[in-house]
Amino acid sequence: MKIAIITPFPPLRGGISKYSYNLYIDLSKSSEVCIFNFTRQYPSFLFPGTSQYLENYRINKSKNIFTVIDSINPFSWRKTADIIIQKKIDKLIFRFWNPFFLPCYIYIIKYLKKKSNIKIFSICDNASSHESFYFQKFLMKKFINSMDGVITMSKNVESQISTISKHSNIRVFPLPIIKDFQKGAIAKLKKNSLDKDKVTFLFFGLIREYKGIDILLNAINQIDNIKLKKTNFLIVGESYININKYKKILNEDRRKYVKWYNQFIPDKEVSSFFLKSDYIVLPYKKASQSGIIPMAYQFNKPVICSDVSGLKELINENTGFIFKNESVNELKEIIEECIENDKTFTGFIDMQKKLSTKNYAENILNFINE
Repeated sequence: MKIAIITPFPPLRGGISKYSYNLYIDLSKSSEVCIFNFTRQYPSFLFPGTSQYLENYRINKSKNIFTVIDSINPFSWRKTADIIIQKKIDKLIFRFWNPFFLPCYIYIIKYLKKKSNIKIFSICDNASSHESFYFQKFLMKKFINSMDGVITMSKNVESQISTISKHSNIRVFPLPIIKDFQKGAIAKLKKNSLDKDKVTFLFFGLIREYKGIDILLNAINQIDNIKLKKTNFLIVGESYININKYKKILNEDRRKYVKWYNQFIPDKEVSSFFLKSDYIVLPYKKASQSGIIPMAYQFNKPVICSDVSGLKELINENTGFIFKNESVNELKEIIEECIENDKTFTGFIDMQKKLSTKNYAENILNFINE
């Protein structure tokens, strides 16, 4: 069986690219897999970060990796579809995460259905963008209705899809653990070594409005002074918004307990932050799912997260804590409990097995072969 995946792929940056690389490796163990990557994801004026590409990445020159899709060039869409037909692909999987790409995807699907009998599926990271998009619902419905099957990573996204389409062939497979974040690396931080006797809380990932970093900062403002002296807080990740508005939330006497790393973190440095931390905090106001929770479990770190759908399903009493969405007081109380009580968490091995990329790939293969 020949499988093609249309997705961001290294050297493009980001979690989706990383997850797609891991999926490609595991699917390739039993099937021939072709990747169709982007020559351009976003026009530069639409991209809020510093770069769309990994630094010093060695390009994979496999004959089955085609870097061909320009998101705003229809000629590249036609070329992509022609290569898929030429390669006699049996099953095509789209990675969907942003409605900006729907015109490209819908064109490719329409062309393929005229020229072949290929079965088409989608892995949907979400079904509604965190930012509004013109004609989003109309295009999303057209896209979903053209699928032979849809894969989501949470019940939340499955529910989103059900409000758009009556599609019946949907499966939920939780986001897996990325295997190659150098778990055994020596934990180092570029600046400001951490006091080992203090409890360290980590917020990790892109800083965006919906991730609720203001909830965490307001909780820090309320923590008892004596308890606060026993803590470190790390806020790590590139900000897609003005970071100064968040820094101003902190009371002046609290700022010395918070260390900011406002930058994209290369894979080789990810382990440094997780290994130095005691708890991973996700104060999200809304979510489809998050790759941070599987990453935390990879490093045997408990999670503190809001009770939003898409996150809470992966947390139990043996892996972390859940607080009411946007409740500064509940988050503050949990943080204080973590400072004072050294609780043992026993659920990481079970979650590592459940969320393995191997299981994820097997679930996808079984689904597209039904």
